[in-house]
Formats: sequence, structure tokens, C-alpha cells
Amino acid sequence: MVPYISAKRKGIHITNLIRTTRFFIRSL
Repeated sequence: MVPYISAKRKGIHITNLIRTTRFFIRSL
């Protein structure tokens, strides 16, 4: 159960990173 939660968290972190980078590129 713990590894699954950590993997899910990692996925969310990656998606958030992509979203922030897209927003940053748009702002430029």
C-alpha cells in the first residue's frame, strides 16, 4: 500500500511539474 501511494504522489508531482512548465512557457 505504501509504495502505491508514493508512486501516485510521484505521478501527481510530475503532472504538476509539466503543468507549471507549460504555464511558465506561456507567460514568456
